[in-house]
Amino acid sequence: MIEAPIHRIQEGKVEPVVSRFNLEYATLVHLHGIAGQAAAADAWERSFAAFQAREHSKQREEENRRQVRALLSKRFAFLEKMGYIRGEREVMARGVTCQKLHGYEIELTELLYEGVLPQCNAPELCGLVAAVIYESRRGDEYWRNALRPLKKVLRQAANVLDSTQSTEVNQGLTASVKQLDEAMTPAIFEYASGRPFRELGDFTNATPGDFVRCARLVVQYLRHLARASEESDPDFQNTCLDAVECLYRGPVDVRAELGLREDDELEPE
Repeated sequence: MIEAPIHRIQEGKVEPVVSRFNLEYATLVHLHGIAGQAAAADAWERSFAAFQAREHSKQREEENRRQVRALLSKRFAFLEKMGYIRGEREVMARGVTCQKLHGYEIELTELLYEGVLPQCNAPELCGLVAAVIYESRRGDEYWRNALRPLKKVLRQAANVLDSTQSTEVNQGLTASVKQLDEAMTPAIFEYASGRPFRELGDFTNATPGDFVRCARLVVQYLRHLARASEESDPDFQNTCLDAVECLYRGPVDVRAELGLREDDELEPE
């Protein structure tokens, strides 16, 4: 029988709410840059106390606050170890980039700085970004032979993410770096390579709607990557923009769905 929350409270079994509090790496990089690590930790702890007050949970307040302080320290240590921050308030190049990505920041930043993303051509880049952001449903199937053109880059990407996740664990953190999910990659890669939408059933059993949602998210992150590399790597920026053009067509192009002209600017949802 599952205990109701009121029973846990009455019996003194209140669960820590640390896991429900937002401790995203990009946010911590931002706080480090504007306030310094110590001040950022103090500010975060005050915010956490306010969060607990809203949750009406006092029995484990001190323990939860200690856990938050310890978790912050470990996460800052991870960011420093990985080269995102340094010293009292310095944000390094990796840290600047990760703040521009708005999701999957560590994964995409590491693949960018370790040279995996920049070596891709446009369709390969689409497929790899899909593997980073996609979270498959139970029963998702795909034609694995379609991954052959991406075998090398997917292996390199997996090694980078494995290493990053190991660094998290070595810093005493629970692994949060997402591993690759290749279930939608063959269909995204084939579509970006010019295959018609009606033929994608040979490469995924996902619904057309799921494919379109994933493709639009890939376009969104390609645009984030293009903006993040505008000054540092114009060649890679151009590849990102080429990848957008490869993928953002047909039913993926929200402008067609809304009856807009192709020259109308509109971000995918």
